[in-house]
Amino acid sequence: MPGVLPVSECRNSPELPAVGATVEELKAECREHCGDGSATGDEWVQTVLDRVFSLDPIRWVRAHDFQIQSVKMVVQRALPHLPFYVKYPLALQGGLKLRGELPPRAFSAPVTLITCAENRGAPEVAEEVKAAAEASGPHAVRVENAETVLATAIGGRPPGKLYLILYLNESTFLDPGGVVAATVKRAINLKIPISMVHEQDAAKGGRPFSIFFDQAPRELLVAPYNLFAPMAIPLFSMAEHRQVCGFARACLASGSLSPLAFPGQVSMRHILRDLGAIPVKRTSELGSRISIRDAAARLGKSASRKSGGLVSRFRERPDGEESRVDVTASGGAV
Repeated sequence: MPGVLPVSECRNSPELPAVGATVEELKAECREHCGDGSATGDEWVQTVLDRVFSLDPIRWVRAHDFQIQSVKMVVQRALPHLPFYVKYPLALQGGLKLRGELPPRAFSAPVTLITCAENRGAPEVAEEVKAAAEASGPHAVRVENAETVLATAIGGRPPGKLYLILYLNESTFLDPGGVVAATVKRAINLKIPISMVHEQDAAKGGRPFSIFFDQAPRELLVAPYNLFAPMAIPLFSMAEHRQVCGFARACLASGSLSPLAFPGQVSMRHILRDLGAIPVKRTSELGSRISIRDAAARLGKSASRKSGGLVSRFRERPDGEESRVDVTASGGAV
């Protein structure tokens, strides 16, 4: 059973509809319906499961740039097995590019991210944002305690612009004493921009966005605060949709590859854009990156003998940053 590409609908997001099935549910369904009840049949079913799930399934996220990343993951896993790339494996070394995808971003000046200690998980998210920014640009990013910084006179505060990271999870506004709400209110009064990051993993406290309207003090929901008027940024757990993986960090640290070679960390790039970071310009060193359009064309040539061809459609959005990609074969969507 060569060439199996398991793709799993994302089921851990509180904001996405519960469609598809978990891997364990799919395995149980196969064991129930694919065998004949005999020892030989059960052994055959287990062999099928071992082959199908020999690789971790690719998480399919139905949300703008995150779906683009899911498409790219499918293509990246398939391409190395095609005859052309078996013969020329270095052609994929620079990664794949997609017109309209979110580029890496970096700050044009020093920045300080402040978080409230009572906002459980916020300091860790701020550290992730710091790592993503410093991987793409030269300017240092500091992470400081919001209460300490806000209690300091303006002249004694850290250099650069301040941003408050507000991490939205099941307990954001439930801390004793309402410290988080008070910190948010003070930041808005001081005109400090707030970046809201919405946890999507239920195992990490992710909840539907609607619960925050019940949690937050009403004062923050109405003018002049209007806390939830801006959109919150979804934060997914899957490394490809969230941040630079360990291998990528090692390559970035050694200078062997540019941050543009790693198109993941969609959540981090959304946060950086929200914080005012600017796109990192492409350089000549990325000439080896091939476009997903070219990759799809080669995939189409390989698939045409069996499937009747593969068609890729690319639609750019007016803002020039978000686009939709549909890669379809004669039998349906890939």
